[in-house]
Amino acid sequence: MTKKLEMLEGEWLPANPTPYQKKGKVSIGLKKIEDVRLEMSRVYRECRNGTIDPSVGTKLTFMLAQIGRLIEAADLERRVEQLENADEIATEKAHRKS
Repeated sequence: MTKKLEMLEGEWLPANPTPYQKKGKVSIGLKKIEDVRLEMSRVYRECRNGTIDPSVGTKLTFMLAQIGRLIEAADLERRVEQLENADEIATEKAHRKS
């Protein structure tokens, strides 16, 4: 497979390494773990079929994994806060009854 290259800042780089190299803002919804999973699967398929360079795909996959971990951590933090709030309410009710 012949890769197209372009000169960028004095360096030959793959032309269009990923479809997301468009000018302007590109929004990919990554608010849920499922969104991250789907995007990671898309990157994998594009690496397999040669649409994006595997070195770019590796970097994107790493970033997506980090985003996934942050989503999980934020979800756990939210759940712990809910449990703590529920416990505080239950404790207050128990003190009122006694």
